[in-house]
Amino acid sequence: LPHLRLQNGTIWRWNRPILGFDGAGAPHLRIEHRTMPSGPTIPDMVANMALYLGLAIALARTETPPEAELSFDACYRNFYACAKEGLRARVEWPGIGEVDVQALLHDRLAPLAKETLLSIGLTRADLDYYFDDVLARRFLTGRNGAEWQRNYVDLHGKDFQRLTERYLTLQEGGEPVHAWTC
Repeated sequence: LPHLRLQNGTIWRWNRPILGFDGAGAPHLRIEHRTMPSGPTIPDMVANMALYLGLAIALARTETPPEAELSFDACYRNFYACAKEGLRARVEWPGIGEVDVQALLHDRLAPLAKETLLSIGLTRADLDYYFDDVLARRFLTGRNGAEWQRNYVDLHGKDFQRLTERYLTLQEGGEPVHAWTC
């Protein structure tokens, strides 16, 4: 409940509280975390979900959870650094100290997530595509949907009609966002 109270007065569109009931009718409260809408393409969304699930499982299995090694203030700073700077942010991480998010994801977190998913029976070919061809290239280029939009505005100005049309065309093409051009 204290963690839920932190959300009071704040709307994070990717999280929402859900009141449910178990088989015996006892109520429970959970937070639904929606990572899927952060695409913008289907390969990007599947890669995002694989990274999220692999890390959720891996971190749940650790002897000492990261939140026990990272202060609330550090988590707060990390969250807002990533919200502001995206993949170009620098964050504090247990056992490392301050690190670039791109390097942390590419060198540590994505390999951990991939190995965890392999250990529970997902196929290497699928994981190689989503982790090596989609995520690794996104981390190396620093280009996600938000970064692409910023680059587009820098090159073409604030013509949001054209931006939206180009975004939709590229999205329908199915190439992961790291491969998009403005």
